Amino acid sequence: MALDSPLVHAPDFQSGIWINTPSRPAWRDSDARALIVSFSDFTCINCLRTLPYLRAWHRMYAPHLFLITVHTPEFSFAHSPQWVTHSSRRLGIRWPILMDNKQIEWTAWAVKAWPTLFLVDRSGFIRLTHAGDHDYADVETALRSLLRYAHSELDLPEPLGSVRPEDEPGAVCVPTTPELQADEVNRFVSTQGLTLDRKSATPDGYQLIGEWARNADGWQLIQAPGAINLTYHAAEVHALLAPAPETGLVDADHPGDPIVRLEYDGQPAAAGMLGADVFQTTSGTGLRLDVTRLYNLVKDSEVDQHELLLSFARPGPTFYAFSFGSCLMPTIDPPSS
Repeated sequence: MALDSPLVHAPDFQSGIWINTPSRPAWRDSDARALIVSFSDFTCINCLRTLPYLRAWHRMYAPHLFLITVHTPEFSFAHSPQWVTHSSRRLGIRWPILMDNKQIEWTAWAVKAWPTLFLVDRSGFIRLTHAGDHDYADVETALRSLLRYAHSELDLPEPLGSVRPEDEPGAVCVPTTPELQADEVNRFVSTQGLTLDRKSATPDGYQLIGEWARNADGWQLIQAPGAINLTYHAAEVHALLAPAPETGLVDADHPGDPIVRLEYDGQPAAAGMLGADVFQTTSGTGLRLDVTRLYNLVKDSEVDQHELLLSFARPGPTFYAFSFGSCLMPTIDPPSS
């Protein structure tokens, strides 16, 4: 991935709330020879996939690299500085963050998608624009070229390479169910319990079971029990969920129980496909809602059509969106002897 010619000057940052820094950073007064500006949303799975690379590059190439994240939120709750600060700490982001609630920076930089990354040289020219959560090795190669642009003898560490198997050359990414948000609900199923007529399930969509109420961005469960029945085609499933406001972080009555229980194709989820946020206990398989964030529910070894049932025993949680993943390294059979 070659660097662009120094023709387009990066816009100046407008006034806004900065996180992880007391004021607007004067990065050109530092020792940095390059700047990465990363446009992100901390509820976006594609943005979260880039974070291991940004964290590693921030560590590896200091003090020659300066990093700024512009957080342009998709959901109203993510306009809160407290939420962004808490999320940055949880995600291990130690560099400056500019909150872009009114999309001023998004417009000035002509961003069209999350995530988008810009490489800026010390003179302020944009030398690379990259959108998406792929081609990390090529981006790193361009970064290294920029760092050595005027200092060919600069001593740099070995390239990071890929941090996940699905980012390795040869990984296969196939089409999946598109992101499903609150306004894309297929139908409501009003029941006294959680009995579901699976004949009414719709491929690539979800149903709300029980009594839910629409809020600014999502659906809140008003009375329990309730459930969400999802049919999808993917290997990974992520859900943007919020805990009940009155319960906060801890359920004192049932500290060891899952707050959300999962069933996979009508059966308890098997250990081999549990997402990073799902756990198994004698009380069942599911997850606890601690804060409003993206939860990894399923991480399977193949892409296929499945059904996922999320059951809620207590009222109050809010559902915002489902997102999916499909990038896998193909299985290679060992050579026959």
